Amino acid sequence: MKPLQREQFQGAVLGLAIGDALGSKWEGVPADMIFDTGPADQIVKHASDETICYTDDTQMMISIFQTLIACDGIDKHFLANKFAENYHPDRGYGQGARQIINAIGFGEDWELLAATIFDGQGSLGNGAAMRVSNSSSCYWTGRRY
Repeated sequence: MKPLQREQFQGAVLGLAIGDALGSKWEGVPADMIFDTGPADQIVKHASDETICYTDDTQMMISIFQTLIACDGIDKHFLANKFAENYHPDRGYGQGARQIINAIGFGEDWELLAATIFDGQGSLGNGAAMRVSNSSSCYWTGRRY
C-alpha cells in the first residue's frame, strides 16, 4: 500500500472532522427522520444553518494523533492522560467515557474502572469505530505528522 502524502492525510482528517461536525446535529436521531430532510445537500444545508462543532470522536482522535506523534506508537497511559487533558464536556461523550476520563483526571485506577464499565463488557458504543480510520491512516503511513 502506497503511503499517503501529507496533503492527502491532512485532507482526510479534515474531511472526517467536518463530517463529524455536520453529523453531530443528527446523533441519536432515527435515520428516517434524517432522510426525510431530503438529499445530502439539503441535510448539509440544514445542519450548517447554525454553528457546528465536532464531537468527542474528533476530540479523542486528536489525542490519538498526539500520542502517535509523541510516542511513535500507542502508549496507553500517555493516551489516557491526553484524553483527560483534551476533555471538553460539551462534545457529547458517553457516560462510560466521562467516568473513565474523570478517573484519569483524579489519578484513580482508570484501567480497573474501565474493566467494570457496562458489567465488564467494555464500551457499548461505536466511538472506537468512528476514530479508527482517522488514527490508523496516520500510523500506517509510517510518517510522523
